Amino acid sequence: MPKKAIPKGPEGPRSPFQFFTDTCLEEYRRRHPEEEDYLSRVRNKCQERWVLMSAEEKKRFIQMASEDKTRFKVEKDIVQIVELRRDMAGVKKLASGCSKKKREKPKKKQKKKQKASSEPGKPKRFKSCFFMFCSEHRKRVWTANPDFTPGDVSRELARMWAELSPEEKQVFVEKSNVDKERYQREKFVFENGVCESDSD
Repeated sequence: MPKKAIPKGPEGPRSPFQFFTDTCLEEYRRRHPEEEDYLSRVRNKCQERWVLMSAEEKKRFIQMASEDKTRFKVEKDIVQIVELRRDMAGVKKLASGCSKKKREKPKKKQKKKQKASSEPGKPKRFKSCFFMFCSEHRKRVWTANPDFTPGDVSRELARMWAELSPEEKQVFVEKSNVDKERYQREKFVFENGVCESDSD
């Protein structure tokens, strides 16, 4: 995207002599429209006439120069205001970007807190048969293997679970079913806002 051009400054104020010269040139062009190469010659004559003019004759051009000086000051102030606003907009955008970056990290933390504290009173989900087994045997594995990392303990529990017979696993399946019934009952109470005695 092309950068915005920096606004040019206003045209400088014109002198009384410049206004007089412009008037002479305009008058000469009106009288001699067919002539082309006349600028330098007419300007030299204007300079000669200007020196011989009285203060009263110059008064009109001095007034024009004074008004043009006011025009220049106004336009200069406008350009400065435009440049100042552009600079302020750049600073504001930069500050907004910095503050936005600073706010991003707390927002992530807030989301986690909100997620953890959302829906207070919501029942805890039931444990699977494998997690029932882990809850019962994790402490034993830690005691027997104090040098194990949490990952080592999980792998050992998975190995022990795989070696159980279907009959041995059935104990934990039944415990999981009981916990599942507990979860479904508490979930019904939570979602419908009724007492457990009402749901029987």
